[in-house]
Amino acid sequence: MEKHFLASANTSIGFINKFNFINPNENGFTFILKGGPGTGKSTIMKQLAKKYSNKSDIEYFYCSSDPESLDGVRILSKNISVVDGTAPHITEATIPGVKEKIVNVGEFIKEEIKKDKKKIEKYLNKKTLCFKKAYKYLNAIKPIIDIEILQTKIKDENFDFLNLTKQKNKFEERVLFFSYINSNGLNYIYKKNKYKKVFYLKNDYINNCKNLLKLSNILKENNYKFISFLSVLNPELIEGIFIEKLNVLVLAFKLSSIQTLKNKNIINVLIKKAGKQIEMAKKYHKTVESFYIKNMDFDKLNNYLSTVF
Repeated sequence: MEKHFLASANTSIGFINKFNFINPNENGFTFILKGGPGTGKSTIMKQLAKKYSNKSDIEYFYCSSDPESLDGVRILSKNISVVDGTAPHITEATIPGVKEKIVNVGEFIKEEIKKDKKKIEKYLNKKTLCFKKAYKYLNAIKPIIDIEILQTKIKDENFDFLNLTKQKNKFEERVLFFSYINSNGLNYIYKKNKYKKVFYLKNDYINNCKNLLKLSNILKENNYKFISFLSVLNPELIEGIFIEKLNVLVLAFKLSSIQTLKNKNIINVLIKKAGKQIEMAKKYHKTVESFYIKNMDFDKLNNYLSTVF
């Protein structure tokens, strides 16, 4: 079975990295790929996932700025994960060789890359500027939602419909994302997954997010394994919970997280303006990738990788 998530996100308080929840198993092993854009990190992860697609459950973790690209992949039967350890989601080995291994794909960049130094710097600067503009728009969203939170009278939700019973094992909570922002606005990746049931809470978004926090506490008390999905509009809010044992997803909304917000029009404008900047940053990133792609020794890289995985 495949599952699809985001382990990082562009949010109203900046970039948030939850890579520590990609492989929560304390005995798991993580390969951390280091290298510039266009050095093959996402392709390596896709190929590895394809290799085990018929033998194992696999979790895919997508790039929040470019969901066609992977930030990470987890092969459950092998108890391993492979992640992109370069900026902005910098990841380092905590116990090298025991819990993680650094795989430096950047070693296979040819010396000829230096001739494109000025062009690379130019497009990287343009990309950085786009993200700075995007975060200015996104940063304006959280205070608007914070005001709505203060003005909202919370209606308590009853979760008896989940028929929760005490579990023997200690609870395990993972914290991830299932939404991302681009030029089309707010997008959701949870629909790529297959669930036994999806429950939509019936109150307004703020109420439902507050009640999902209550549900997370109930799940902890009853030792359930679950994933809390944070809102990119306000990461202090949980907008979805996946209960692993039940294969059930509980959502704070049905169509869109902003549909019941009082200031949804201005929030939607800010989201789209931020999304356009993120889309422009993606284009500049692709341009930088093109310089590295033509200056990579992929034959040597592939030979090296055959000794790693």
